[in-house]
Amino acid sequence: MVNREACLTVTDLKRVPRRHEFEVHLSNGESFKILSEDVQLKAIAVGTELSEQVIEDLRQRCQYRHCMEIVERLFRIRPRTRYEIIRKLRKSGFPKDICEKVTGDLER
Repeated sequence: MVNREACLTVTDLKRVPRRHEFEVHLSNGESFKILSEDVQLKAIAVGTELSEQVIEDLRQRCQYRHCMEIVERLFRIRPRTRYEIIRKLRKSGFPKDICEKVTGDLER
């Protein structure tokens, strides 16, 4: 069961044009993007309450997808080393843990 005090309410949900994402606005004034598939899987709509952990998981899934899209574009040009990929992703502003997860998954 989710602690009600630690939950934030979705106040608005807007589809991002030309992307498979939605922008979620929360009751505390924050907004962030999530994947369209997560809107359906988690049944997110205006009025839905989300815990801080669920919000963080949704943010990370979206960041992971963005990282993978960047890496796919890089690979279309030429093969890249792990160092090149991490350097590009970090330069783009992604957190170190997401960069490591992407490169680890690619190596597997």
